[in-house]
Amino acid sequence: MTTSNLLVLSATLLASSNALSSMRMSLGGLPSWKDLEAKLPSLRHAGPAIYDTTVSGPVDDANLKGKLAVYVDRNHWCPNTQSALLALEVKNAEYVKVLVDNDYTEPNTLPRVQWPDGTVQEGKDMYDILEKIQKECPDGPDLYPQDISVSVDIVRASIERRFDGIMPRYTEPSSVAPFIFRDEQFREHEGEVVPKFKFQVSLEEVDEVLEEYDDGPYIAGKGITAADIYWIPYLERFAAQLPLIYEGLEPRSREYEALKEFYDAMDEHVPCYSCKVKGRVQTWQHVLEKFHPHMELRKNVVVPDLPTRPSFDANKVWAKFAEGKEYVASSPMLEAAAQI
Repeated sequence: MTTSNLLVLSATLLASSNALSSMRMSLGGLPSWKDLEAKLPSLRHAGPAIYDTTVSGPVDDANLKGKLAVYVDRNHWCPNTQSALLALEVKNAEYVKVLVDNDYTEPNTLPRVQWPDGTVQEGKDMYDILEKIQKECPDGPDLYPQDISVSVDIVRASIERRFDGIMPRYTEPSSVAPFIFRDEQFREHEGEVVPKFKFQVSLEEVDEVLEEYDDGPYIAGKGITAADIYWIPYLERFAAQLPLIYEGLEPRSREYEALKEFYDAMDEHVPCYSCKVKGRVQTWQHVLEKFHPHMELRKNVVVPDLPTRPSFDANKVWAKFAEGKEYVASSPMLEAAAQI
Protein backbone atom coordinates (compact mmCIF):
# COMPACT_ATOMS: atom_id res chain seq x y z
CA MET A 1 0.00 0.00 0.00
CA THR A 2 1.23 3.52 -0.73
CA THR A 3 0.19 6.90 0.61
CA SER A 4 -0.30 8.12 -2.95
CA ASN A 5 -3.00 5.50 -3.48
CA LEU A 6 -4.88 5.47 -0.17
CA LEU A 7 -7.40 2.73 0.35
CA VAL A 8 -10.85 3.54 -0.98
CA LEU A 9 -12.56 2.44 2.20
CA SER A 10 -10.12 4.34 4.42
CA ALA A 11 -10.49 7.54 2.46
CA THR A 12 -14.27 7.23 2.42
CA LEU A 13 -14.56 6.92 6.17
CA LEU A 14 -11.87 9.49 6.93
CA ALA A 15 -13.62 12.06 4.78
CA SER A 16 -16.02 12.89 7.61
CA SER A 17 -15.12 14.74 10.78
CA ASN A 18 -17.20 12.18 12.66
CA ALA A 19 -14.69 9.50 11.73
CA LEU A 20 -11.84 11.56 13.15
CA SER A 21 -13.82 12.34 16.30
CA SER A 22 -14.60 8.66 16.79
CA MET A 23 -10.92 7.84 16.56
CA ARG A 24 -10.04 10.39 19.23
CA MET A 25 -12.83 9.16 21.53
CA SER A 26 -11.82 5.52 21.08
CA LEU A 27 -8.35 6.42 22.30
CA GLY A 28 -9.66 8.23 25.39
CA GLY A 29 -9.26 11.82 24.26
CA LEU A 30 -6.31 13.38 22.46
CA PRO A 31 -3.89 10.46 21.89
CA SER A 32 -0.13 10.49 22.33
CA TRP A 33 2.19 9.10 19.66
CA LYS A 34 2.70 6.05 21.87
CA ASP A 35 -1.06 5.51 22.06
CA LEU A 36 -1.33 5.79 18.29
CA GLU A 37 1.49 3.33 17.67
CA ALA A 38 -0.14 0.78 19.95
CA LYS A 39 -3.28 0.99 17.81
CA LEU A 40 -1.48 0.48 14.50
CA PRO A 41 -0.64 -3.16 13.74
CA SER A 42 1.58 -2.21 10.81
CA LEU A 43 4.01 -0.67 13.30
CA ARG A 44 4.16 -3.89 15.33
CA HIS A 45 3.97 -6.56 12.63
CA ALA A 46 5.95 -6.58 9.40
CA GLY A 47 3.82 -6.79 6.27
CA PRO A 48 4.82 -7.78 2.73
CA ALA A 49 8.04 -6.07 1.63
CA ILE A 50 7.75 -2.90 -0.45
CA TYR A 51 10.80 -1.23 -1.99
CA ASP A 52 10.43 2.33 -3.26
CA THR A 53 13.15 2.88 -5.86
CA THR A 54 12.15 6.52 -6.24
CA VAL A 55 13.33 7.11 -2.67
CA SER A 56 16.05 4.56 -1.95
CA GLY A 57 17.35 3.72 -5.42
CA PRO A 58 17.66 0.29 -7.09
CA VAL A 59 16.85 -2.79 -5.06
CA ASP A 60 19.72 -5.09 -4.11
CA ASP A 61 19.35 -8.34 -6.08
CA ALA A 62 19.90 -10.28 -2.85
CA ASN A 63 16.63 -8.91 -1.49
CA LEU A 64 14.69 -10.33 -4.43
CA LYS A 65 16.49 -13.62 -5.00
CA GLY A 66 14.12 -16.57 -4.97
CA LYS A 67 11.08 -14.31 -4.53
CA LEU A 68 8.18 -13.25 -6.69
CA ALA A 69 8.78 -9.54 -7.31
CA VAL A 70 6.33 -7.20 -9.04
CA TYR A 71 7.61 -3.88 -10.35
CA VAL A 72 4.75 -1.38 -10.47
CA ASP A 73 4.28 2.33 -11.04
CA ARG A 74 4.53 4.18 -7.76
CA ASN A 75 1.10 5.78 -8.15
CA HIS A 76 -0.63 2.54 -9.18
CA TRP A 77 -2.26 4.37 -12.10
CA CYS A 78 -1.47 1.67 -14.68
CA PRO A 79 -4.43 -0.66 -15.48
CA ASN A 80 -2.14 -3.65 -16.04
CA THR A 81 -0.50 -3.01 -12.68
CA GLN A 82 -3.92 -3.15 -11.05
CA SER A 83 -4.81 -6.39 -12.83
CA ALA A 84 -1.59 -8.12 -11.81
CA LEU A 85 -1.84 -7.01 -8.19
CA LEU A 86 -5.50 -7.97 -7.99
CA ALA A 87 -4.80 -11.44 -9.40
CA LEU A 88 -2.02 -11.99 -6.86
CA GLU A 89 -4.18 -10.76 -3.99
CA VAL A 90 -7.14 -12.91 -5.03
CA LYS A 91 -4.81 -15.92 -5.14
CA ASN A 92 -3.32 -15.09 -1.71
CA ALA A 93 0.15 -15.07 -3.26
CA GLU A 94 3.26 -13.93 -1.44
CA TYR A 95 5.13 -11.29 -3.40
CA VAL A 96 7.48 -8.34 -3.05
CA LYS A 97 6.37 -5.03 -4.51
CA VAL A 98 8.93 -2.72 -6.11
CA LEU A 99 7.75 0.84 -6.78
CA VAL A 100 9.23 2.58 -9.83
CA ASP A 101 8.74 5.95 -11.47
CA ASN A 102 6.64 6.19 -14.62
CA ASP A 103 5.58 9.13 -16.80
CA TYR A 104 2.68 7.14 -18.37
CA THR A 105 3.66 8.06 -21.92
CA GLU A 106 4.15 4.42 -22.93
CA PRO A 107 1.32 2.11 -21.86
CA ASN A 108 1.90 -1.62 -21.35
CA THR A 109 5.49 -1.31 -20.08
CA LEU A 110 4.37 -2.26 -16.58
CA PRO A 111 4.02 -4.29 -14.51
CA ARG A 112 7.31 -6.17 -14.66
CA VAL A 113 6.92 -9.54 -12.98
CA GLN A 114 10.08 -11.33 -11.89
CA TRP A 115 9.43 -14.91 -10.89
CA PRO A 116 11.50 -16.83 -8.29
CA ASP A 117 13.28 -18.75 -11.05
CA GLY A 118 14.47 -15.48 -12.61
CA THR A 119 12.11 -15.38 -15.60
CA VAL A 120 10.57 -11.99 -16.33
CA GLN A 121 7.28 -10.90 -17.89
CA GLU A 122 6.25 -7.34 -18.81
CA GLY A 123 2.97 -5.50 -19.13
CA LYS A 124 2.65 -6.19 -22.85
CA ASP A 125 2.39 -9.88 -21.89
CA MET A 126 -0.64 -9.34 -19.64
CA TYR A 127 -2.50 -12.39 -20.91
CA ASP A 128 0.50 -14.57 -20.11
CA ILE A 129 1.02 -12.93 -16.72
CA LEU A 130 -2.50 -13.83 -15.62
CA GLU A 131 -2.11 -17.37 -16.92
CA LYS A 132 1.15 -17.84 -15.04
CA ILE A 133 -0.28 -16.43 -11.81
CA GLN A 134 -2.97 -19.09 -12.03
CA LYS A 135 -0.37 -21.79 -12.66
CA GLU A 136 2.19 -20.74 -10.04
CA CYS A 137 -0.18 -19.62 -7.27
CA PRO A 138 -2.43 -22.57 -6.36
CA ASP A 139 -4.37 -20.95 -3.51
CA GLY A 140 -7.57 -18.97 -3.93
CA PRO A 141 -10.18 -19.31 -6.67
CA ASP A 142 -9.52 -20.83 -10.07
CA LEU A 143 -9.12 -17.87 -12.42
CA TYR A 144 -9.72 -20.05 -15.49
CA PRO A 145 -12.54 -22.44 -14.53
CA GLN A 146 -13.37 -25.08 -17.12
CA ASP A 147 -16.80 -26.10 -15.87
CA ILE A 148 -18.65 -23.09 -17.27
CA SER A 149 -19.03 -24.44 -20.78
CA VAL A 150 -17.65 -27.48 -22.54
CA SER A 151 -17.57 -25.70 -25.87
CA VAL A 152 -16.62 -22.09 -25.09
CA ASP A 153 -13.71 -20.87 -22.98
CA ILE A 154 -15.55 -17.74 -21.90
CA VAL A 155 -12.76 -16.47 -19.65
CA ARG A 156 -9.99 -16.48 -22.26
CA ALA A 157 -12.36 -15.29 -24.97
CA SER A 158 -13.40 -12.33 -22.82
CA ILE A 159 -9.78 -11.33 -22.29
CA GLU A 160 -8.28 -11.97 -25.70
CA ARG A 161 -11.15 -11.14 -28.07
CA ARG A 162 -14.34 -9.78 -26.57
CA PHE A 163 -12.75 -6.93 -24.63
CA ASP A 164 -11.07 -5.31 -27.65
CA GLY A 165 -14.21 -5.87 -29.73
CA ILE A 166 -16.41 -4.09 -27.22
CA MET A 167 -14.22 -1.10 -26.37
CA PRO A 168 -14.28 2.00 -28.64
CA ARG A 169 -11.91 1.53 -31.56
CA TYR A 170 -9.23 3.76 -33.08
CA THR A 171 -8.37 5.37 -29.76
CA GLU A 172 -5.15 6.70 -28.31
CA PRO A 173 -3.35 4.24 -26.00
CA SER A 174 -3.44 5.58 -22.45
CA SER A 175 -3.01 4.28 -18.93
CA VAL A 176 -4.74 7.19 -17.22
CA ALA A 177 -7.64 7.79 -19.64
CA PRO A 178 -8.05 4.62 -21.73
CA PHE A 179 -10.24 4.63 -24.87
CA ILE A 180 -11.31 8.25 -24.41
CA PHE A 181 -9.23 10.08 -27.02
CA ARG A 182 -9.25 9.36 -30.73
CA ASP A 183 -6.07 8.11 -32.34
CA GLU A 184 -4.05 10.74 -34.20
CA GLN A 185 -4.72 8.99 -37.54
CA PHE A 186 -8.48 9.44 -37.17
CA ARG A 187 -8.93 12.68 -35.26
CA GLU A 188 -9.53 16.17 -36.62
CA HIS A 189 -7.59 17.86 -33.84
CA GLU A 190 -5.41 16.94 -30.88
CA GLY A 191 -7.37 15.97 -27.78
CA GLU A 192 -10.49 15.01 -29.72
CA VAL A 193 -12.62 12.67 -27.61
CA VAL A 194 -14.54 9.64 -28.79
CA PRO A 195 -18.19 10.47 -29.61
CA LYS A 196 -20.61 9.76 -26.77
CA PHE A 197 -22.63 7.21 -28.73
CA LYS A 198 -19.59 4.93 -29.03
CA PHE A 199 -19.33 4.66 -25.26
CA GLN A 200 -23.08 4.15 -25.03
CA VAL A 201 -22.74 1.18 -27.36
CA SER A 202 -19.74 -0.16 -25.45
CA LEU A 203 -21.48 0.08 -22.08
CA GLU A 204 -24.60 -1.60 -23.47
CA GLU A 205 -22.47 -4.46 -24.75
CA VAL A 206 -20.63 -4.77 -21.41
CA ASP A 207 -24.02 -4.91 -19.72
CA GLU A 208 -25.12 -7.68 -22.09
CA VAL A 209 -21.95 -9.68 -21.40
CA LEU A 210 -22.61 -9.48 -17.68
CA GLU A 211 -26.18 -10.69 -18.21
CA GLU A 212 -25.16 -13.87 -20.03
CA TYR A 213 -24.83 -15.96 -16.87
CA ASP A 214 -27.66 -15.55 -14.38
CA ASP A 215 -25.97 -17.42 -11.51
CA GLY A 216 -23.79 -14.50 -10.48
CA PRO A 217 -22.73 -10.89 -11.20
CA TYR A 218 -19.35 -11.63 -12.80
CA ILE A 219 -18.44 -12.14 -16.45
CA ALA A 220 -18.49 -15.92 -16.09
CA GLY A 221 -21.30 -16.02 -13.52
CA LYS A 222 -20.96 -16.78 -9.85
CA GLY A 223 -17.20 -16.48 -9.28
CA ILE A 224 -14.46 -13.99 -10.06
CA THR A 225 -12.15 -15.03 -12.89
CA ALA A 226 -9.22 -13.64 -14.85
CA ALA A 227 -11.72 -11.93 -17.16
CA ASP A 228 -13.10 -9.78 -14.34
CA ILE A 229 -9.57 -9.02 -13.15
CA TYR A 230 -8.57 -7.89 -16.63
CA TRP A 231 -11.69 -5.77 -17.25
CA ILE A 232 -12.23 -4.04 -13.90
CA PRO A 233 -9.38 -1.44 -14.05
CA TYR A 234 -10.86 -0.02 -17.25
CA LEU A 235 -14.47 -0.14 -16.09
CA GLU A 236 -13.36 1.51 -12.85
CA ARG A 237 -11.96 4.46 -14.81
CA PHE A 238 -15.08 4.65 -16.98
CA ALA A 239 -17.30 4.98 -13.90
CA ALA A 240 -15.26 7.94 -12.66
CA GLN A 241 -14.31 9.73 -15.89
CA LEU A 242 -17.14 9.35 -18.40
CA PRO A 243 -19.68 11.38 -16.35
CA LEU A 244 -17.24 14.30 -16.40
CA ILE A 245 -17.04 14.23 -20.19
CA TYR A 246 -20.52 13.21 -21.37
CA GLU A 247 -23.73 14.48 -19.84
CA GLY A 248 -26.08 11.67 -18.87
CA LEU A 249 -23.52 8.90 -19.30
CA GLU A 250 -23.19 7.16 -15.94
CA PRO A 251 -21.79 3.61 -16.04
CA ARG A 252 -22.50 3.04 -12.33
CA SER A 253 -26.25 3.64 -12.52
CA ARG A 254 -29.53 1.78 -12.98
CA GLU A 255 -29.30 2.44 -16.72
CA TYR A 256 -26.71 -0.34 -16.84
CA GLU A 257 -28.14 -2.66 -14.22
CA ALA A 258 -25.81 -5.64 -14.72
CA LEU A 259 -22.75 -3.39 -14.81
CA LYS A 260 -23.83 -1.67 -11.60
CA GLU A 261 -24.24 -5.07 -9.91
CA PHE A 262 -20.76 -5.99 -11.12
CA TYR A 263 -19.24 -2.85 -9.57
CA ASP A 264 -21.10 -3.55 -6.32
CA ALA A 265 -20.04 -7.21 -6.24
CA MET A 266 -16.40 -6.35 -6.77
CA ASP A 267 -16.53 -3.79 -3.95
CA GLU A 268 -18.39 -6.01 -1.50
CA HIS A 269 -17.33 -9.58 -2.25
CA VAL A 270 -13.72 -9.10 -3.34
CA PRO A 271 -12.29 -7.27 -0.30
CA CYS A 272 -8.73 -7.22 -1.59
CA TYR A 273 -10.02 -5.19 -4.53
CA SER A 274 -11.96 -2.49 -2.66
CA CYS A 275 -9.55 -2.35 0.28
CA LYS A 276 -6.18 -2.48 -1.48
CA VAL A 277 -6.14 -2.45 -5.27
CA LYS A 278 -8.97 -0.17 -6.35
CA GLY A 279 -8.40 3.50 -7.06
CA ARG A 280 -10.73 6.23 -5.84
CA VAL A 281 -13.15 8.06 -8.11
CA GLN A 282 -11.36 11.29 -7.18
CA THR A 283 -8.04 9.78 -8.24
CA TRP A 284 -9.19 8.92 -11.76
CA GLN A 285 -10.87 12.29 -12.15
CA HIS A 286 -7.70 14.00 -10.96
CA VAL A 287 -5.41 12.20 -13.40
CA LEU A 288 -7.78 12.96 -16.27
CA GLU A 289 -7.54 16.65 -15.47
CA LYS A 290 -3.80 16.49 -14.73
CA PHE A 291 -2.80 14.88 -18.01
CA HIS A 292 -5.43 16.65 -20.14
CA PRO A 293 -5.74 20.17 -18.67
CA HIS A 294 -7.25 21.50 -21.91
CA MET A 295 -10.47 19.54 -21.40
CA GLU A 296 -13.67 21.25 -20.36
CA LEU A 297 -14.96 18.82 -17.78
CA ARG A 298 -18.40 18.90 -16.23
CA LYS A 299 -18.47 20.29 -12.69
CA ASN A 300 -20.22 19.11 -9.53
CA VAL A 301 -20.71 15.59 -10.82
CA VAL A 302 -21.19 13.07 -8.02
CA VAL A 303 -19.98 9.53 -8.70
CA PRO A 304 -20.16 7.00 -5.85
CA ASP A 305 -16.96 5.27 -4.78
CA LEU A 306 -18.79 2.33 -3.23
CA PRO A 307 -22.25 0.71 -3.27
CA THR A 308 -24.92 3.18 -2.15
CA ARG A 309 -27.54 0.73 -0.87
CA PRO A 310 -28.14 0.89 2.92
CA SER A 311 -27.19 -2.76 3.47
CA PHE A 312 -23.59 -2.20 2.34
CA ASP A 313 -21.25 -2.13 5.34
CA ALA A 314 -17.73 -0.96 4.52
CA ASN A 315 -16.45 -2.02 7.94
CA LYS A 316 -17.56 -5.61 7.36
CA VAL A 317 -15.75 -5.66 4.03
CA TRP A 318 -12.62 -4.34 5.72
CA ALA A 319 -12.87 -6.92 8.51
CA LYS A 320 -12.94 -9.67 5.91
CA PHE A 321 -9.90 -8.20 4.19
CA ALA A 322 -7.97 -7.85 7.45
CA GLU A 323 -8.75 -11.39 8.62
CA GLY A 324 -5.53 -13.34 9.16
CA LYS A 325 -3.31 -10.31 8.44
CA GLU A 326 -1.62 -9.20 11.67
CA TYR A 327 -0.04 -6.23 9.93
CA VAL A 328 -3.41 -4.77 8.87
CA ALA A 329 -5.40 -2.53 11.23
CA SER A 330 -8.84 -3.55 12.42
CA SER A 331 -10.59 -0.67 10.67
CA PRO A 332 -10.09 1.43 7.54
CA MET A 333 -9.68 4.52 9.72
CA LEU A 334 -6.76 3.09 11.67
CA GLU A 335 -5.14 1.74 8.52
CA ALA A 336 -5.31 5.19 6.95
CA ALA A 337 -3.63 6.57 10.07
CA ALA A 338 -0.86 4.01 9.68
CA GLN A 339 -0.30 4.96 6.05
CA ILE A 340 -0.29 8.68 6.76
